[in-house]
Amino acid sequence: YDEENAKNTIKVCDAEYVEKVVTINKLDITGENEITGAILTITGPNEYSQTWESKSGKVLELKNLEDGTYTLTESAKEGSEYIVDGEKQYKVLNSEVTFEIKDGEIVSVTGDTVKNAADAESKDSYVLYDEESAKNTIKVCDAEYIEEQKPQLSISKKDATDSEELPGATLVLTAAEGTDLSEVTAERSGEAVDITIEDNKITFVSGDAPTILKNLPKGDYVLTEISAPAGYKIAESVEITIGDEIENTAEMKDEIITATISKKGIAGDSEEVSELSGAILKIEADTDNLYDLSEVTASRGDTAVELTFADDNKSFTFTSGDQETVLTKLPAGKYTLSEDTAPLGYAKTTSIQFIVTDDGKITSPTGYEITNLVLTDAVTEFRFSKID
Repeated sequence: YDEENAKNTIKVCDAEYVEKVVTINKLDITGENEITGAILTITGPNEYSQTWESKSGKVLELKNLEDGTYTLTESAKEGSEYIVDGEKQYKVLNSEVTFEIKDGEIVSVTGDTVKNAADAESKDSYVLYDEESAKNTIKVCDAEYIEEQKPQLSISKKDATDSEELPGATLVLTAAEGTDLSEVTAERSGEAVDITIEDNKITFVSGDAPTILKNLPKGDYVLTEISAPAGYKIAESVEITIGDEIENTAEMKDEIITATISKKGIAGDSEEVSELSGAILKIEADTDNLYDLSEVTASRGDTAVELTFADDNKSFTFTSGDQETVLTKLPAGKYTLSEDTAPLGYAKTTSIQFIVTDDGKITSPTGYEITNLVLTDAVTEFRFSKID
């Protein structure tokens, strides 16, 4: 109403109504790509509450909000720990965000996860609020969930002679006291392997391929062989450190047990002793020895020596030659070396008892270490007298 210029005129002037809208976007960690399937919940004054599931091409618009304080929380669909969008999974925002509204506009956004710039390298979900470039827009940016891959250890048990995998060794992997090994599993050539976990120790038996232990905690370990395959020495322990690398390897080699048998002959008072051919010698396992001897082989120089095994494979015989006889893969245990038949003109000698230890040493029953097992035959002497 302008009394001077239009005394009899009244003008009704309406202000243009501008709708105030707060926009919430659901995006990935880059702050650019939409994510579907997230559940967002907003609560505020006067029991205000709204729940929204994110969809492709859609944003959440909150219109004409009353002044006051609002909270924003995120969750996954019921029954799921993560937000699932196609083949990808995303981490749920792990804390609530508070925003303040005045005259329909955001005046502040607070919370432990709030950032003012996109962070594509973040490992955790966060809320992006840039007051200068997008005052009334809140972006919830979720980090993709990628299952953490824990270290694994490939353990190869090999024959030291030909580096082939060696089945049948009982191995123990020992961790530091207090190490949690409850999630450790094992496989070999893609198939599950039985393991025994007791406190800080994992026990398993080697096979014809490396054994892979999965989900091993980081730390220091010791690999120990407590039982070698028949005919092999127990190897020395191996120290292993598992660090940040996912793929780790360890190798342990077993040496073959050998025993050298020498058959010698001596004539009368002569001091000259030489290898004596033609004696039939016998190796017999003690009754406590659980191994059979069927894998034992023998050689003399580069020539294989024939062994004749008993039906129960607890003993075998062979014929001595002009060189020492080397037995290979003789299992650990107690044995008797005896002479079944002496060469013509020689007297049979007494038998020898010996022990093959787990580490491949040859000892006497009293523990004295023996380099070679030697049986010595004396010439049979006949004395004739002529009496008138």
